[in-house]
Amino acid sequence: MKVKLSEVSWGFTKNIAQKDLDNNNGCYPIYGASGYIKNINFYISDKPYIGIVKDGSGVGRVNIYPAYSSLLGTMQYVVPNDNMDIAYLMYALRYMKLGSLYSGAAIPHIYYKNYQRNELNYREKNEQKSISTQLTQIENAILVCNAKIIALDELVKSRFIEMFVEKGFKEITFSDYAEIIDGDRGKNYPKAEEFSDEGYCLFLSAKNVTKDGFLFEQMQFISEEKDNLLRKGKLCRGDIVITTRGTIGNIAFYDDIPYDNVRINSGMVIIRQKEVSFNQIFFLNAFKNKIDEIKETNVTGAAQPQLPIHIMSKIKLLNPPIELQNDFADFVKLIDKSKFIVQKQIDDLQELLDSKMDEYFG
Repeated sequence: MKVKLSEVSWGFTKNIAQKDLDNNNGCYPIYGASGYIKNINFYISDKPYIGIVKDGSGVGRVNIYPAYSSLLGTMQYVVPNDNMDIAYLMYALRYMKLGSLYSGAAIPHIYYKNYQRNELNYREKNEQKSISTQLTQIENAILVCNAKIIALDELVKSRFIEMFVEKGFKEITFSDYAEIIDGDRGKNYPKAEEFSDEGYCLFLSAKNVTKDGFLFEQMQFISEEKDNLLRKGKLCRGDIVITTRGTIGNIAFYDDIPYDNVRINSGMVIIRQKEVSFNQIFFLNAFKNKIDEIKETNVTGAAQPQLPIHIMSKIKLLNPPIELQNDFADFVKLIDKSKFIVQKQIDDLQELLDSKMDEYFG
């Protein structure tokens, strides 16, 4: 049986601004779009409830929050009726993909009134609980796998410190080992109508570079004629690409991707090695570590964070013997094999979760 969301829940918002909480301290947690903020001396709900990000980044994200807590004004409360299992309702709301309903160009926003007429499959409460328990078990298994990926990444960082940092090898300056190449932003920069889904040259944008490497979805291409007009930003095998605006510090290694003609958009730069004896895997990890160190304290721009080129150009790297670099690279390759196995488990679990969501809420 289908029911409207408003028939099984009610929603509201409280106008609480974070700036007004500076001097407010207590024992009741308050949450925002990014998670826990602090403890304050009051609460809004004495029962568990669902919170939905209604403004800004992450709009439409859905989670359950504990009793005796509150939300900032950028979030919406959705409280289930007594005949609804709260976790079942949360999954139903996630399936609605409420973020796709947002309006507003500069600051996207949604409100309960926008989606209260959305329909969901109603079941007896015991069946709701059984379904939500099953979905939660799958999600928890994905979380365990993600934790394994993080642990493997930390193992690589620890091995790097153990093999190189603690040994006190000499550092060399940026100008000795690499150069920074920016994208072409001149008068020949492609216009919107000059991009296509296929073509001669792949034109990378910052959204195509993630913390896990290149994302080959929704790629845009330009023609050979347009490519010949551009003078900067052409990739060569062995280059590192780093995002420098918005989501900063994502790094990808241009080596075995299936495109030979690639240029970068603005919002990222190319780090190209000079004639220095660096193993490429060592070089990538060494540079990643340095970027992680500096991006927290050297990022500028309130609305859109930026990592200045002049900061990156000061990065010094250790220059240990190539034999040690190669040993480290072999270790990383072993870890990558383990990560591949775990990632396959994540993909399979996510596919199962998606199919179950379709079955129960589609």
